[in-house]
Amino acid sequence: MSPREIRRALSTQGGNEFYKRHIGPSEEEQRAMLDLIGYKSLDQLSDDAVPEKIRLKSPLRMADPIGEHQLLARIRHIASKNKMYRSYIGMGYHNTCVPHTIMRNVFENPGW
Repeated sequence: MSPREIRRALSTQGGNEFYKRHIGPSEEEQRAMLDLIGYKSLDQLSDDAVPEKIRLKSPLRMADPIGEHQLLARIRHIASKNKMYRSYIGMGYHNTCVPHTIMRNVFENPGW
């Protein structure tokens, strides 16, 4: 489904501005932007905006897209490798008096 078809389908729902922020500009909006700043294409704009030294010489190696259910299964598999360890930091709460020097110079110091 093209962005134009998605916009048309979502515009019938009325009042939903969310999709406009996430689909990106339409071809007409891109053309208007490029005309305004004096470029013929997005590639020409990118060539002028991104310094030669930091441009990628080859296309990104990206995996094929996967569905939401496959992604969730993959994330669950990765998360299943996590291990839970008991934390002994603090050993519980003890009512203590912190010396004023430490309180002032360590705990109340925003730069610490």
